[in-house]
Amino acid sequence: LCPAGYHCESPDGSKTLCRNGSYCPPGTYSWTACDAGYYCETPANKTICPAGYYCPTGSQYPIQCSVISVCNEGAYQQSNLA
Repeated sequence: LCPAGYHCESPDGSKTLCRNGSYCPPGTYSWTACDAGYYCETPANKTICPAGYYCPTGSQYPIQCSVISVCNEGAYQQSNLA
């Protein structure tokens, strides 16, 4: 079983570190981008985007919302107040 943070595509079981902004739980065969509304500071961990920030697909870190926007927990884009 491939460990978290790695993907194991080849049949010989060799592992490759997943790229930044991806999520690779244990047993991953190929890397996938971190889901929208989440950020993946490391490829082994996926965390819901906190309120006041937004996290588009492939985010390694949350992005702070602008002062004229609203970003609820799990936001993948900014929502304008107007």
